Amino acid sequence: MRIDPDGNVGIGTTTPGGPLQVGETLPSSDCCVEHPTVGCDDSECEAIVCDADFFCCDTMWDFACVDEAEALCGDLCDPPAFFLISSSGNVGINTTPTTPLAIQGNGGTSPVGITQNAVGGNRSMELTTEDGFGDQATRILLRGGSFADIEFYSGASGSETQTMHIEGTNGNVGIGTANPSQALHVCGNIRAEGEITASLIILPGIPGACPDYVFEPDYELMPLDELSEYIQRNKHLPNVPSAEVVERDGIDLGGFSMRLLEKTEELTLYVLDQDKRLNEKDAELAELRERLARIESALERREGGAR
Repeated sequence: MRIDPDGNVGIGTTTPGGPLQVGETLPSSDCCVEHPTVGCDDSECEAIVCDADFFCCDTMWDFACVDEAEALCGDLCDPPAFFLISSSGNVGINTTPTTPLAIQGNGGTSPVGITQNAVGGNRSMELTTEDGFGDQATRILLRGGSFADIEFYSGASGSETQTMHIEGTNGNVGIGTANPSQALHVCGNIRAEGEITASLIILPGIPGACPDYVFEPDYELMPLDELSEYIQRNKHLPNVPSAEVVERDGIDLGGFSMRLLEKTEELTLYVLDQDKRLNEKDAELAELRERLARIESALERREGGAR
């Protein structure tokens, strides 16, 4: 094999005249290269691989050509080809290529296609796979130009869905969104089997979620005796999930934070109410002390006059 300074590759020749040349002469039509079969003469194989009259005759299913090839070298050119360079310049490995590079292997029936397209005015590279019916299954687009984004798609061509997006300018990764605004932007549910550590967690704003309604004049605060009875009966605070529910269903952090804030605000009202009651009791006690002092003073004066 020889690789020229200009990038041309030659197999069986030291002077390749194109991007890939097998043998001493360039084919004028498709070129297929198969695994050699037992008892196949090298010179005959080379003739089949490199002679324009024999390599698959522009189509892998030209049975007259296949029969003629098999007469010289067994099953050498029986489709699909191990390596095929089409007359249009497409390269196929284990498949007839319909893209600049198509690869099929490991028992697969649908090839992987690699091509270069002009997307948004810039040269871009595409990697596509097919399902069992010949339709597009997945596509990865590596954009060229100043953006250099990487895009992942699933589904048939024309109705595909973008599943992930990596922005080339800042490295932001979007899952379920094509416009990630953070280093990792996910539109959908996330499940983690391990720990999640963050220096700051910001929950999105939800109208009406903040329980400041507790401070409205018409809010009915549960009397403490009823609250005590509820706790004794249920073993948890009202409007707060029980341990059993948390163990079974987990915790909605946003909702749970609002419930805790609700209980904190209710506790504040209980404290303020108790403070008001204590102040009233202190005033009543001060008044009783003052009355008691006046009574004691009057009694002392009476006792002094009686002497």
